[in-house]
Amino acid sequence: MKYKIFTDIDEDIGFIPSIIILFYKINQKNRVKTSYKNLKNRFKDIDIIGCSNIENIYYTLPHIKPSNMDTISYMAIIMPKKAYNIEICKEDYKENFLLKYNSNYKAIMFSSNYNNKIEYFIDKFNEMIGKNNLFGAISGTSNYPFNGEIFYNGKFINNGSVIWFIKSKFYNLDGISLHDFYPIDFEMEITKAKNFTIYEIERKPALDMIEDVIGEIDDDSILSFDHPFFIKPINSKAKYTPLSAIQRVDRKNRSITLHKKVSNRDILQLAIPFRREEQEKQLSDLYKFHKKDSIGFLFLCVAYKGHWKEMEHTYIMRLANKLNIPFIGLHALGEICSIKKDDITQIQNQTITFVTLSKKER
Repeated sequence: MKYKIFTDIDEDIGFIPSIIILFYKINQKNRVKTSYKNLKNRFKDIDIIGCSNIENIYYTLPHIKPSNMDTISYMAIIMPKKAYNIEICKEDYKENFLLKYNSNYKAIMFSSNYNNKIEYFIDKFNEMIGKNNLFGAISGTSNYPFNGEIFYNGKFINNGSVIWFIKSKFYNLDGISLHDFYPIDFEMEITKAKNFTIYEIERKPALDMIEDVIGEIDDDSILSFDHPFFIKPINSKAKYTPLSAIQRVDRKNRSITLHKKVSNRDILQLAIPFRREEQEKQLSDLYKFHKKDSIGFLFLCVAYKGHWKEMEHTYIMRLANKLNIPFIGLHALGEICSIKKDDITQIQNQTITFVTLSKKER
């Protein structure tokens, strides 16, 4: 398929693209506006989708650019208009427009901020379009130091999503999501919760219950995302449970606040990191995951900045070399994919999610 990755807006692309995906840092709004005007002047009928994040990821060196080298990364693609549709989903996440689509479509979804209504929408997508047909990234959350935003054809979207529907008749779209934790066997019931905060587990103060098992949760471990939980909603149809990260603890009322909504009767399991050999095996599965002549999108959870710390550049360099396909990437506050092929799509957390796109051979 015809594509080009570039960071210089004045670079000659060499063809007339029909769609450009761009990733940018949250403080680059004016540059995005300028880029949009430039690209629209050159390519009148182009569709442009953008997603903000804390730091772009590149498949060439340097894989994460120093702050004084901030650039916007662009993926320009030739895709016939008959092969795709783009929908804007507002913050209420009404699913009515999904009636226009069926299992002959797959999609990439870029969301500005986490909203528990997104989870409901994704459940409806699984029912109406099919499981494992939706992939994507969440730019931010109101509980993080910044709110995310999405850009589409000249407009910034602070509460909502842009969904890029692609016809399976013309293109292969696939994704894989991996994390480095497994659940401890015993399950605990959340007995008192509201919104993002857990007050009681098994009718005891939440913080006491957790710290009795794993020890004191300090600020450094929260910033490094060292103590995620598996939270399974009581009525979940999923085979595999996503991770949820701690946002903060309140020692006065002995509560724990997550980056994700929780409810009474949800099931909590503590998460234990994989051993090094298990991590290596997982990554080898990722390295094998690509099709010939494909391009990719890497959605790396911000948690990996905490896990990998100063080694992040090295790990991403290795990842890029092993994948050996061109991609653009970003740091996400939530990743949209399924952990296993036989499972439904869910909002993941603390994952490496990689999505590939390739043209079908006729």
